[in-house]
Amino acid sequence: MNTEETSLKDKIYLGISSVFSVVALLEFILWILIFKRHDSFKDAKTAYLNLFPEFLHNARLTTGITILLLLISIALFLYVYRNKKLGSISLGFITVTSLLLLWNIWTML
Repeated sequence: MNTEETSLKDKIYLGISSVFSVVALLEFILWILIFKRHDSFKDAKTAYLNLFPEFLHNARLTTGITILLLLISIALFLYVYRNKKLGSISLGFITVTSLLLLWNIWTML
């Protein structure tokens, strides 16, 4: 396998993992915005879950899906980290994604 193919593969993995991380980050920001607008946690949770389709009206399920996306994202970022050109970008994303993962795990407790 030549380096151009590996580079393209790394870029694809970086793109996929970036999208997964951004989805999780946007979900986090959305939760914060909704939580600020409601007086109680219960009202905020209901309003937040109502933004999703009916089959996702379960906080544990949505958090579990987010954790899965973040784990896949971290695995892909770690794969890309070995690439010298993309390694520093990947390291920054690993840090942010790991913090999001820890926050999501904390919310499951």
